[in-house]
Amino acid sequence: MRSAERQEGLRTSGCADRWLVVDSRPRRWHDGPVVDEADAEAFLRLRPQVESFGVELVDVVIFDDQCHWWSLHELTTGTASWTPQPMRLAS
Repeated sequence: MRSAERQEGLRTSGCADRWLVVDSRPRRWHDGPVVDEADAEAFLRLRPQVESFGVELVDVVIFDDQCHWWSLHELTTGTASWTPQPMRLAS
């Protein structure tokens, strides 16, 4: 996402400041674990990147087709608790 696209979304009230990503991963598509360390690393890298556009990535929740789910926020912080952060828009 480019900053201009984010600004357009804000101008038209079409882009929220806080995002929750929901990712469906059926087990039949995975030979190994549905969620692994690479997911956590990507989540931790993505958070500051989207913050530079004025978006707070609250969580990425991954679920499979067997009713299991994983919160990457919880896996990377050790808590399901979330506290809103003051937003800083890039200039």
